[in-house]
Amino acid sequence: MEPSAFLVTMAPGLEGVAESEIMSKLGQASVQATFRGRVIFGCTAGLERILELRCIDNLYSYVAWFRVGPHKTDLQDMRKTIFKLDIAPALRHLGLDKPLSRCKAIVSASRSGKHTYSRFDAAEAALCALQDSYGFERGDSSNHDIAFRLDIMAGDALLSVKLTPPSFRFRGQTRGFSLAALRPSVAHALVWLSNPQPDDVFLDPFCGSGTIASERAAYDAKRIIASDLSIDAVSVAHQNCPSQVEIHNWDCRNLGLGSSEVTKLVTNPPWGTQIGEVEEIPELYIGFLKEARRVLGAHGKIVLLTDQSQAIEDACQKLDLSFRPLHRVSLHGLVPTVYEIG
Repeated sequence: MEPSAFLVTMAPGLEGVAESEIMSKLGQASVQATFRGRVIFGCTAGLERILELRCIDNLYSYVAWFRVGPHKTDLQDMRKTIFKLDIAPALRHLGLDKPLSRCKAIVSASRSGKHTYSRFDAAEAALCALQDSYGFERGDSSNHDIAFRLDIMAGDALLSVKLTPPSFRFRGQTRGFSLAALRPSVAHALVWLSNPQPDDVFLDPFCGSGTIASERAAYDAKRIIASDLSIDAVSVAHQNCPSQVEIHNWDCRNLGLGSSEVTKLVTNPPWGTQIGEVEEIPELYIGFLKEARRVLGAHGKIVLLTDQSQAIEDACQKLDLSFRPLHRVSLHGLVPTVYEIG
């Protein structure tokens, strides 16, 4: 079987984590290009298997990569390029049940770099070219059969076809969320970095709405434990988490667990908009890490996300814990860091 080419998107900074998941889960996959928030790869796996990837936000079928000029007049050349493209291989994953001339299409575009045209100008030019070539009807965001994506990055353009609905990045569920909750793909990236194993006793002591614990439940574990000081957060976590997750109302500085009982701790402690008083963070982090050190076994691992780098590094040094920054992630206009501790 000939490999198909796909584009996946993720939170910028987590491209390497997505690559690791792709290579681990899809066998003979080959990563062809990686750039900000995007990975292009080829594989022979069926769409059902590819949709099991959990560190990604969206999946697209790759169409083409081509050059594009910086001036508005250059959009005419882009139209000619797109007009000549063979998009049939990319569309076969959609399972369309009607002729292309009866399909409604839309194009959404992103643009970075210096250009004299907007992303809306680029999207309109691309849609016109596709209509001229394939006879598509013009759709809209709520009524379309095919959604094309056009990414313009300086002098490069990437065209792809969206394969996942908006609900994909939220696991197709209507969920309650606590303040500053992580989206599932980012939570899963943290879980993936912990190297989940069937004999793990897993803990998230700042569970919020339960997203990290829910993502850990995608893999076998001896125990999955989630806790939070907030009664409201615990209530939401009970609604969101599968039945195998134990949920408790615990203070992260006084966990109801025995010494060396936990093997993996993955969490999203307060940072960014979650912070009430910034001066409280160093004390909280020291108290949390002191208790984490108690409940973790000798070879236990902590993976956490925070933008309070000074506070977490100072806390680790004070408690004589080793730490390593792994990834800087772009989220909500902030750039927190994923740390591995212990």
